[in-house]
Amino acid sequence: MAGGTKKFLRGLNLEQKQAITHKNGPLLIVAGAGTGKTRVITDRIAYLILSKSAKSSEILALTFTEKAANEMLERVDTAMPLGYEEIWISTFHSFCDRILREEGLAIGLNTAYKILSQIEQWHFIRKNFFRFSLEYYRPLSNPTQFIHALLSLFNRAKDNDVTPEEFLTYSRELEANSPDEEETRRIKELASAYQSYQDMLLEENCLDFGDLQSFALRLFRTRKNIRRKYQEKFKYILVDEFQDTNYAQNELLKLLVNPKKNIAVCGDDDQSIYKFRGASIANINQFTKMYPERKRVVLIKNYRSPQVLLNHAYRLIKNNNPERLEVKEKIDKKLISASTQGNKDTVEFKRFETPENEAEWVSDKIISLHKKGIFYQDIAVLARNNNYLNSIITSFRFHDIPYRFVGNRGLYDQEEIRDLIAYLKFLMNPQDDIAFFALLSLPLFKIEMESLLLLLNFARRYNEHLYSVVKNIAHLKENLTIAPETIKKIEQITNFLESEINLIKKKSASQILKEFLEESGYLKELLTVETIENVRKIQNINLFFKKILQFETGNPDKSVLAFGEYLDLMQEAGDNPAQAEVEDIEVVNLSTVHSAKGLEFSFVFMVDLAEGRFPFYFRREEIPLPDPLIKEEISPEDMHIQEERRLFYVGMTRAKKRLWLTASSSYTIAKNWRISRFVKESLEKVAAEIQTKLPLRTLSLSPKEKKKYFFDLPITLKNFSYTQFKDYERCPFFYKLKHIIGVPELPNSSYSFGQTIHLTLKEFYSLIKNKEKVNVEKLLSFYEKNWINEGYLSKEQETEQKIKGRVALEDFYCINNSNFGEPVYLEQFFKVNLDQDVFLRGRIDRIDKLPGGKYEVIDYKSGNPPARKNIDREEQLSIYALACEEVLKFFPEILSFYYLGTNEKISTERKSSDLKAIKEKLLSVISQIKRKEFPPIGNQRDCKKCSYRLICPKSIS
Repeated sequence: MAGGTKKFLRGLNLEQKQAITHKNGPLLIVAGAGTGKTRVITDRIAYLILSKSAKSSEILALTFTEKAANEMLERVDTAMPLGYEEIWISTFHSFCDRILREEGLAIGLNTAYKILSQIEQWHFIRKNFFRFSLEYYRPLSNPTQFIHALLSLFNRAKDNDVTPEEFLTYSRELEANSPDEEETRRIKELASAYQSYQDMLLEENCLDFGDLQSFALRLFRTRKNIRRKYQEKFKYILVDEFQDTNYAQNELLKLLVNPKKNIAVCGDDDQSIYKFRGASIANINQFTKMYPERKRVVLIKNYRSPQVLLNHAYRLIKNNNPERLEVKEKIDKKLISASTQGNKDTVEFKRFETPENEAEWVSDKIISLHKKGIFYQDIAVLARNNNYLNSIITSFRFHDIPYRFVGNRGLYDQEEIRDLIAYLKFLMNPQDDIAFFALLSLPLFKIEMESLLLLLNFARRYNEHLYSVVKNIAHLKENLTIAPETIKKIEQITNFLESEINLIKKKSASQILKEFLEESGYLKELLTVETIENVRKIQNINLFFKKILQFETGNPDKSVLAFGEYLDLMQEAGDNPAQAEVEDIEVVNLSTVHSAKGLEFSFVFMVDLAEGRFPFYFRREEIPLPDPLIKEEISPEDMHIQEERRLFYVGMTRAKKRLWLTASSSYTIAKNWRISRFVKESLEKVAAEIQTKLPLRTLSLSPKEKKKYFFDLPITLKNFSYTQFKDYERCPFFYKLKHIIGVPELPNSSYSFGQTIHLTLKEFYSLIKNKEKVNVEKLLSFYEKNWINEGYLSKEQETEQKIKGRVALEDFYCINNSNFGEPVYLEQFFKVNLDQDVFLRGRIDRIDKLPGGKYEVIDYKSGNPPARKNIDREEQLSIYALACEEVLKFFPEILSFYYLGTNEKISTERKSSDLKAIKEKLLSVISQIKRKEFPPIGNQRDCKKCSYRLICPKSIS
């Protein structure tokens, strides 16, 4: 292993090696921007496993976002030469959720809880609003005015590990000691509201994200045996972006760290920019106080930016002294570039008279860079807020500069989603003329605007609704000068809509919408030409579908009317989810600085750098958490400006080659905007002159250059599953539609039932594995708890299937009661390295230990068994055997399918040659996918059964 470790550490600098190879005790890694901190964390995980310091299942790695967790997983995959068991790499919230699902019963928590998003929290309070005892915070003129502010208070309390009981105790102490009666009443009202909110959540078996932390803390504080179990399990804990953790998360870490204190945290106080989300910079600043014996490693060698740029950034951030770690820990944090590039023009500031001039200059510069051979995807335009990019977008659209938003909200504002919302609104109310006019105006219907305006004016003239006029168009054609072919098209559309109106009470919102997308030709039109825009539209439609399915899962009424009302409430609450992001495409990146955190671009423009825009004006919380309840170290008075300065620093350090800072003097008519103080702090000299006005709308790209924006679909295949393998074998073009473009599919009742059975048996066998008593009542209670109601065509179908499932489980219990086996692995995760950068991943339902130390793999099937010969050739079992050999390091003696439909177990065996054959087959399919080979299967039998048959341009059904 020594030789392998030596090779593994090649190319790292001394400090990186020290951080990666640190053995025992607490470790603080202070990692500046661009110093390779993510590699250090992931290589440390790999090093601990490869050096036999810990098994992969004995390592816990936590980070701040799902995206960061996924990136960490991908990097670990690359670092690990072979397959491995699951490493607990996740966000804090996902980790707490997993712990509570497995252990929550120990504190009386129903582990089938639903997690509410921030918008769902708003809806929850709105729904129960008049159950709260509110007076001060329920004004008569606008009763729901303070819902967002109350939620912010509750979330802030949970981030600070403040329970409702603590808040109530504080309000009673205030009542006893404070002469200010009005303030006391206000605090009592807030404490009561917090307690009521928490009671109502538990009453409806819901938790919010803050609860995941709160209940995990309660679990580990009150159940020492469970706390000890996880302390023993996790020999090493690693935390990335430690400066972004909140007080409660830090308390959780203290409870998880075992007596050896093998905790490594990595972060940079200069990049702490999430105070508004509850992040506490005090955690990283006080790590040494918590662990005086800690080892400290400071990473200052920067592999991203030229030294000139780093000097400017350091000049800026020093203005946060003496609150910085550099001063408190007495360390040198000035970044040293590994590059010799850069000159005095590396960082430039430009000032303009208007934001339009500013945007035109940026467009001109980008077109100029592109003509010199610079890829658009290597360029980013960053602003403090999304709406500060509006002038840039207007200019980009005029000049046909392709762009995308990074991490941007606004799904409901996209054209394709507005189309779908208009359709739903029309079905809810056919007299909604605006929605109906929007539908008829869709380009795919090819109805001339002149004809539509004639119909609209006719309706207004006779005080009729547009739909009534259109329904009678055959009788009105004498009065309207509309072409016969147009009338025919309108009649076809109207007939389809009328049939859908008649079905809205019988079918779910997702079924109705899918029918519209398929039968209208909407999706087929988007699939005809694969442009960036069309693929993004399909992926946005998929995201909207997921919102509908999410609603249907949690609501007995799945109708269009119910979803429409829900959507109205969500939009009232401010819900506007993120749009789809098509990765690795040739476009300029537009982003807020917050969303650009963790990214890098060769050329960066930071725009709108005026005082009051960046730094943004400080806004106090509407309902702040009372100071006596704040457990984290309270920040200094100028904390807002310090955070804004750190944000500016993050923006500057995204640039790899050049950085332009720009500002305008007239963002509004009535004010002359001053240059941001941060521009002045970062540059030695700031030119006062305003750039000459650019002639607007003169720059553009040639048709030849525009051709480059048509789509070459990127294939990023990092993880591959058995399902993907079978989808490709079934039809490569189906694979492309489902897994690459992301065409939405309705949930399948068979899949939902199968998932229910798997979750039920996992919980049941967890009791058996832990040597706990079991009975049929427990088995059926797990079945009820885990029931998934998605994909059923009617309530009757769902009820019938649920009864069948219950009977099948009762039979399962009776048949196996005398011998449930000896389970050693349940839902066992695996990753097998197939070809350098692609991993085969999946989960094995159950692995039992047999007499003589041998093993049996068992996979549950909710249906009936096929012919025996098919089992012997079944590729899924060959994949499981491969995973056992390469990851779990044993070869299974028996591989079985257990069919719940007949309660029959059918077993088979595999040889080494079978494993070699399946690996070759998997590699062959992966190779075809990478070569973008997606021919349609082209036979009528398969096309007829395909869920995409109505929209597939290649279908022959």
